[in-house]
Amino acid sequence: MFQRRSKRCLFLFFKGKCRRQFFAFHFEVTFKRWLGYQEPIFRFPVSLQKNSMHLSLRLPAKTAWQPHISSQNHLPFSYEPLHTTQQNQAIPDFDNDFLRVKIGEGETDFHQACEAIRRWQMFPAAWTKIFPENAPIEAGTTVAMCARFLGIWWGLPCRILYVVNEPGRFGFAYGTLPGHVEQGEELFLVELENGEVFYQIKAISRPRHWLAKLGYPLMRLLQSKFRRDSAKDMKIKLNRP
Repeated sequence: MFQRRSKRCLFLFFKGKCRRQFFAFHFEVTFKRWLGYQEPIFRFPVSLQKNSMHLSLRLPAKTAWQPHISSQNHLPFSYEPLHTTQQNQAIPDFDNDFLRVKIGEGETDFHQACEAIRRWQMFPAAWTKIFPENAPIEAGTTVAMCARFLGIWWGLPCRILYVVNEPGRFGFAYGTLPGHVEQGEELFLVELENGEVFYQIKAISRPRHWLAKLGYPLMRLLQSKFRRDSAKDMKIKLNRP
């Protein structure tokens, strides 16, 4: 009797687990179809068409992003003009954002800040990831900047456009590729000036995909949160309050 009950309980447990997994899968498939995906729904990653987005309800394994990154490798940047973050004036038809905060003092803090940028550690660890994690900081490197927003992981492909490596200055700028929901360019830079270390983010952006256009106010709030969290994480890397 006890053995039959145990088998029955085990059967009901797995039956319930399978049911939950089925409805979770069904929700993900329905959501992807609502977004307009054309790929086979039973495999990951999603469509590798040049303008497709890469989304998932769960953060995929590191290797799962590689096909998406590879599909963007030889595509042009999705915006013009390039190198806009090297200019001092505002760029028309784009949102222009700028943040510059003091994060430390002295040569030691400066070198630690440079190392943090080399390791992509200025990206808020709580809700963003970079794939591949060890991507070299050099012009032409393509990465997927993955951000969790509204319970979904968004894969946002970008390519390093140029690198700044001068005495007292280090950083790089990357630009969006066709699989990104937005268009634009972003600069991450640390500077040693009069013994003080400053961290700077300069960005120009505008929505590309209709989802970004529809959720424009939310996207702007998310961009502002990214800048705040990024500066906070850089201070933490230097053991600064």
